[in-house]
Amino acid sequence: MMDEKFLEILEKVGNVFMRYGIKSVTMDDMARELKISKKTLYKYVSDKNDLVCKVMGAQCEMDKIQCNEAIHSAKNAIDEIFAITEYVSSQVKQMHPSIHYDLEKY
Repeated sequence: MMDEKFLEILEKVGNVFMRYGIKSVTMDDMARELKISKKTLYKYVSDKNDLVCKVMGAQCEMDKIQCNEAIHSAKNAIDEIFAITEYVSSQVKQMHPSIHYDLEKY
């Protein structure tokens, strides 16, 4: 189970990756951007690969939650599709153009 602080870090790291891409951000950059020490960052992850994997895992969980909420709150299948499409579209709009290419590396 992840603690609250680490979940907050993962969310912020995800936002940094979305803004700048993955490959272009170093662990030094990440610590500076998050206003934490590298030591604090390394308390939670072993390296950048581990950080990317944990961020993507957390993002997948968030995507599942959002999709399930759309399914349970929709009146019918068409409303479900529209809600999920709107969510995915909002996520894609926030992505740095290199994200897909960068993820292939990881």
